[in-house]
Amino acid sequence: MKDKIWDVLQVIGYIAGTIVYVGGMVHSFNKHGNGDGILSVFIPPWAIYRGVEMFWHDDYRGVDWIKKIKDDIESTIYFVNTAPAKETDTYKLNEEMDEFSKKISEYPKAKYDELKTGTKEYIEFSVYFMDDFLGWKNKMANRDTTFEYSKKTLVAVSDLVNKYGLIELKQLPDSTLKMYKQFATSSYFEYQDKIDDFFNKMANNKDVYTSSYYRTFKRIFNDSLTFQ
Repeated sequence: MKDKIWDVLQVIGYIAGTIVYVGGMVHSFNKHGNGDGILSVFIPPWAIYRGVEMFWHDDYRGVDWIKKIKDDIESTIYFVNTAPAKETDTYKLNEEMDEFSKKISEYPKAKYDELKTGTKEYIEFSVYFMDDFLGWKNKMANRDTTFEYSKKTLVAVSDLVNKYGLIELKQLPDSTLKMYKQFATSSYFEYQDKIDDFFNKMANNKDVYTSSYYRTFKRIFNDSLTFQ
């Protein structure tokens, strides 16, 4: 009876050792590079070490997550803003989004959710900004050319600046005034038809952009975008 138990234990030990040894070689190539993998092939103890190490291996040890999330937010902003543009190479952009989506899918859940939330907050800001911009026409008609964020847009900007350092969003109202200085009060009534046409096109494009935001979010995070 003892001999049988010993035989069973030997078989279990052999199987476990083989799993650790082979798994260590595979792990070396996959997680530590070709050099480490070749080392594990020719030096069995190294393969065994890697086989044990794979149980506590952390791909993101030492990662500066604050910087990484900020960089990734900038990437998702690029995707969000580029997707609706007519001149965009959609096929190439979709490939880039799919590659990015695959990369972030391996993040720890808390960091993945943080990136997802940040992207959603930026999209919300973009929608709010379009509303503010379209509301600017009524102000100009009343000889008020001041472009300001609404309260809900200010809240969105504050969150994005404090969490991800997107300070350029604070400067956007001034940039908008400079870009559209031809719409000053002195010229509004002179070019009213042209300005009305411009804002009507902007209103129509809002639906196009919003639909694009939903598709982009879905492609990156494989989840539907919902607003509060």
